Amino acid sequence: IAYFLLSHIKGFWGINIATYVANLCLIGVPSVAARAGIMAPALKSIMDSIGNPKESNVSRILAYNFINSSHAFLSNMVLTGGVVNVLMLAFYSEMSGGHTLTWVQWLIIMFVPTLIYCAIASAGAVIFNPPEPELVAKLRDSAAAKASYAALPPMSLDEWKVVGLFLLTIFLWVIGGA
Repeated sequence: IAYFLLSHIKGFWGINIATYVANLCLIGVPSVAARAGIMAPALKSIMDSIGNPKESNVSRILAYNFINSSHAFLSNMVLTGGVVNVLMLAFYSEMSGGHTLTWVQWLIIMFVPTLIYCAIASAGAVIFNPPEPELVAKLRDSAAAKASYAALPPMSLDEWKVVGLFLLTIFLWVIGGA
């Protein structure tokens, strides 16, 4: 996944946006820790492609946006993403005379506020820690990532089965509350 992202998405902002998109694709994984565990190797590969400068602003911003996208982004947007969401739903139900929201309704309601929050948080991270131009240039053109992606073999039948089961799990989880 990391090589695909690096070889197709250009630049610093592209990688930040890709982190949010990848987490959105993992919406069927309700656990923040599980999503972070799935995404952490991708972040490590991205950092390795620019020389893994741990003390750079680029590293700090990418790590911040990785944490923000894994935790705040989907945890706010998905009803089962955190205890506070369930408590807010209980408060809403009590205040509205017993009316409740389904998982899908919560997702629709929280989508725009969560996107606005993430855009402001990402822009703020860049304003307060401007990324180094030389590292941003490395992110723009990662020949090593393109070569590594091209060298990957096609997915095996077993890998396609896992993808199918994962998508089926997401589908069943989403429609379960509808």
